[in-house]
Amino acid sequence: MSASAIIADFEKKSGRGWWPHITRQDVAQGLRDRLRDPGKIHQGPTPFCGPASLLFCVLRYYPQDYVQYIVDLYDTGSGDLWGLHVEASQGVRDYAGPWGTPIYGSKKIAAVDWIGLGTLRDSENMFRSVSNIGTSSGKWYQDPLGTLGKLWHGAAGITLPSTLADWFKRAQYPSVKNVTNLGHGSSPMGVQDIEQVADLWLQDYDICFLINSQMLYASDQESRSMVPSHWVVLNSFPDVAGGNIRMKVFSWGDGQYLVPQGAALPIESFLGNFHGYVAAR
Repeated sequence: MSASAIIADFEKKSGRGWWPHITRQDVAQGLRDRLRDPGKIHQGPTPFCGPASLLFCVLRYYPQDYVQYIVDLYDTGSGDLWGLHVEASQGVRDYAGPWGTPIYGSKKIAAVDWIGLGTLRDSENMFRSVSNIGTSSGKWYQDPLGTLGKLWHGAAGITLPSTLADWFKRAQYPSVKNVTNLGHGSSPMGVQDIEQVADLWLQDYDICFLINSQMLYASDQESRSMVPSHWVVLNSFPDVAGGNIRMKVFSWGDGQYLVPQGAALPIESFLGNFHGYVAAR
């Protein structure tokens, strides 16, 4: 059955499945939007860049499986990406939004992305649900504990490289590579790692970059970071002509986000915010 047919059958059903605050129509429309453009998957104000990266990789090559995963989660509370099985906790299912298209500074996330991304990330949390990030009123990152509270709440949504690699393995990708460094102090990434990424791209690997997000902004792209803060997905061959790097990535609802956004980005400056990659095929 095609992805479009799965959505049509899903929309004919009645009721809100296991999600009391999310309508079936909103999910169906969100699925159609993402079927037309996988880059529309958007973490919004959440720290769900890891799940977004995985689901973007699934959707662009296996749309039926992505759609089936979402509709199963909505109707039954559990879903599968081949061997990767997840179940939506009560806290995730009871979260009441706000829903909508994310824009800069907004607290909104699309309902279909909350179902897919939130459930996947929450499935790894032993002690804290992602639905508890922020205050009890559901406002992201507004916490009476200040910085300490932000770190505690945000930790529920952070995806470690080992977790992302394990999701790919459990989803039965036969070849998974985790080449990452969580801090530049020990063994930073080098030019040889970019060369390896280019080779993997030519071998049809999905490649998720672990970066510091300042790489994505013209004003900060040459600032060096000590630790990573974001996952993106490589979506073009990395062009390193002339000692500069140029490429497109998936990030924050845009599958064609250009790096750099500003002037030419020297390879050495790129490496200052590049903390490695997880690749799978």
